[in-house]
Formats: sequence, C-alpha cells, structure tokens
Amino acid sequence: MEILKLTIKKKWFDMILSGDKKTEYRELKPYWVQRLFDYKTIYATPQSFLDALLKKEYPMFFYMKRYTHIQFYNGAYFSEKLPNFIIEFKELYQGEGVEDWGAEKGVEYFGICLGNVTARQNC
Repeated sequence: MEILKLTIKKKWFDMILSGDKKTEYRELKPYWVQRLFDYKTIYATPQSFLDALLKKEYPMFFYMKRYTHIQFYNGAYFSEKLPNFIIEFKELYQGEGVEDWGAEKGVEYFGICLGNVTARQNC
C-alpha cells in the first residue's frame, strides 16, 4: 500500500469515517503539488506544474503519485496515539467541491475521492 498521511479537523474526520463525506479537498497550491504529484520529470518547480494544471495544458493523472490509501489523523500532527483511520484513495480531480463538505463556492480544489475504510485506530 502507498499511503498518503493527512491531518484533518474533527468535523471532517467524523463525516468521512461515517461515510457522509466522500471527497476531501486540498487547495491548489504548490505544497499540495509536491504531496500529490511527480512533477519533476517535466517541470522544475511545483508552481510551474500548478500553472500548467490551471491552464489545463496537461492531464494531471499522468503525473499523480500512486497512492492507494489515505491515513487521516484527527489532530495537528501525525501520531499513532491520535484517532486515525485508513481509507481507500479512489481518484484525484481538479474542480469545485461540495460546500457541505468544506469547499467554498466557486473555488477549485484538488478533490480526493474516497472509498472504503480499511482500518481504524483509537476511534
């Protein structure tokens, strides 16, 4: 398994764990480019890759890292003592999100589509 580790606020943690929230959103920022993509084969910086994505110059799925799962932690840092769970990483897209799931209206995000919970700890 290739696992992406993310921290998340309790509200979203609980909604994802219960199955009410099916997508997690991350800002279109260079930081998330570094975490989600293998951009270095074509682009020198995360910002130059992000600029190309925003212009829709390249299909982003060619450059996605091959995560199979996400481990969500409820807290500000990664620790096995915190409540956490592992869930399937289904798909990544660029677009607007659902306001009830934390997205702002009219704002584009990296949307991470989620599958089934495969493990839980301290929940």
